[in-house]
Amino acid sequence: MLREMEIPPEQQTAPRDPICGMAVDPKKSDQIAVYEGTKYRFCSAGCRTTFEANPATYAHAGSTEPGLPAAHSTDGM
Repeated sequence: MLREMEIPPEQQTAPRDPICGMAVDPKKSDQIAVYEGTKYRFCSAGCRTTFEANPATYAHAGSTEPGLPAAHSTDGM
């Protein structure tokens, strides 16, 4: 509960990257893929590429529901 209060309100309701779980600002991210008529946004080209390689595996994870940001790899993926 306290951790959620540390997250800015705009990130609490932002779409989530289905690969890493990070909040994605639709105004700032140009990394997008469409799968089965649903638009998914990504924090990076690496996450988008991972999704596009096997979208059925990750499509269920994309969410606009608020939540805590997941850990994110910094290795370029």
